[in-house]
Order: sequence, then C-alpha cells, then structure tokens
Amino acid sequence: MADLETRLNRFAANFGTRLAADVTATEIEHWLHSLGISAVSFGNYKRAIGSVFARGFKQGTVPSNPIARVESPKVVRSAPSILKPQQLRALLAAAPTEIRPLLVLQAFCGVRRAEAERLTWAHIHLHTETPCVELPSEITKTNRRRTVELAANAVEWFKQLADGSTSPLGLTETVYRRRLRAAATTAGIKWDENLLRHSYGSYRLAQIKNAAQVAEEMGNSPAVIRTHYQNLVRPEQAVAYWQIVPEPAAGSKIVAFHPASGKRKAS
Repeated sequence: MADLETRLNRFAANFGTRLAADVTATEIEHWLHSLGISAVSFGNYKRAIGSVFARGFKQGTVPSNPIARVESPKVVRSAPSILKPQQLRALLAAAPTEIRPLLVLQAFCGVRRAEAERLTWAHIHLHTETPCVELPSEITKTNRRRTVELAANAVEWFKQLADGSTSPLGLTETVYRRRLRAAATTAGIKWDENLLRHSYGSYRLAQIKNAAQVAEEMGNSPAVIRTHYQNLVRPEQAVAYWQIVPEPAAGSKIVAFHPASGKRKAS
C-alpha cells in the first residue's frame, strides 16, 4: 500500500488537476519516460496507474484504460547472484549458532527471510516419515500454506541446531542483519539480500529439473523459476551444494561398526 501510494502521489502531482477522461496514453508514456527510471520501475508505475484507470473504467468515469496503449521498454534481466557451495559452507561456519537455522531455512528450503523469522521449531518436523518444514498461511508472503520436504543435509543441520524452543526462530531484523553481515565478511562474501533464496532456487532446479515443484516449494510461479534460475549451475556444483553438512558437534563421538566382530568401537 505504501508503494502504491508513493507512485500514485507522484502521478497526481503532475495530472491530479486533470479530468481522468482527458488524460491520454501518449501523455502518460512521455511522463513515465521523463522519470528516468529502469524498465522494471516503468512497469511498476504502469501497474499502479493502470489500477486507477481500470477502476474508473469499471465505474464508467473513463471511456477506456489508456495504460493498455502505453509501450513498455524491454526488461533485460541479468542472472541473479548466488553462492558457490564453498562460499555457503564458509558462511555457515562463520555464522553464530542463533542465526544458523534461519540460514539453513533459506539456503536449503527456499524459505523467505521474513517467513523464516516467524517460524518456530514446532514448524520443523524432523521425526516424521518425510521430514519437512510447515509454513502456515499466516506466515507466508502469499497467504497460502505450503510444506517443503527437507533435504537430507538440511535434516542434519536441524538435528544439530534444534533446541526445543517454542519462540520464533528470528531475532530482531537489525540484530540478524548485523550478525549475518559480520559472518559474510568473515567468509569473504559480498552480501546481497536474496543470495540464499536465489541459491536455493538455482541449485534445487538443477537437482530435480522440475520448475513446478520448485515453484511450489518457494511459493512462486513456474515461469518465474524458469526465468530466474534455469541453467545457472553445473550438475557437479548442484551435487556439492546438497552435500553441505555440519561438522560434528564438539565432544561428539564417531562410532565405527566392524561387521566381522559385530562390535562397535568408539573413537
């Protein structure tokens, strides 16, 4: 709503004293180009302004929606930035324990940061037949419930990190960002807000080659998944990504099984 208000107020500053029925597509198009904005922002303004004229057309106050005749510049999308497997491994190693569950949810489950921060351990089911993370509709961006099956390496991370708490996994946004950026600096990573989610989409699509399933897991559309994430990583990179597991916890024992004697030896 704030975004819509900002765009429409800017439009109203130039056209607010005019009768809506007298505003032409050519005038709107020239005005949009005069803003010097990107092709993506151009489209966002078109949608905002078009919503007003669409309502006017429905109410009979304008003869048509002029936005339908406004030509948009072509949007050239560059490939999203993603983490290499070794970078993600370094980030998780550098991150403090309290933010690791959030990083795992984003990197290995495709959960949005804002969604992850509202989850609790009760939403992460590690001991069911198919381990999964449950996202209720009141948590998701789309207000649509979804469930994401946990990859084997994500299960390993959560088993090590789980503390049985019923409070939200998230810290305050300021604290989370500060600790994440410190970990990224330690890992030698130039941080970007969507690195983890873009990484999940790219490596998950390379792993299962099913855009519809990845879209369902990420709460997006198959078209968006193909546009952003298709053919970004090589097969061997995808294999390495899904093999990122935590180091054994300090003080844990490694147990070797010897078939010949049927005995186990702790080391």
